[in-house]
Amino acid sequence: MTNPPQILKLIKEISNSIDNNTFIKIVISNKVSKNSDLQKASARLIELKKGIRFSFNYRYRTKDIEKNYSVEEGINEVENLLKTLFYDATLFTVKEEIYFTGKGKKGKITTVPASLERKISKEHNRTKKRLIDIE
Repeated sequence: MTNPPQILKLIKEISNSIDNNTFIKIVISNKVSKNSDLQKASARLIELKKGIRFSFNYRYRTKDIEKNYSVEEGINEVENLLKTLFYDATLFTVKEEIYFTGKGKKGKITTVPASLERKISKEHNRTKKRLIDIE
């Protein structure tokens, strides 16, 4: 379906950003089948007792499902999603944003400077931002 060499290039960029501690998140979207309930997936790194893990959020029409994977399993999950269910992915790093599209005969990767300055947070339990303080 999509161009494996371009997917492998994106996977290498993900691995490099993890190794360099610049990885923020990846968003996988533009589903192949319009009948699929899975709308998009996103992943970020979190720190658990077992160590650094990929926390995936699978967004369906009526619910969200969170799953945690080891780093290696998470990278394999990204590759699998791009080969089977989705056309596009956006890798957000501290330095740049890498856009991948697998639509058409050739996959394409585009790199642009980071649009926002972000600090990397690997906290698992984040506090929610609320309009009204709950005490």
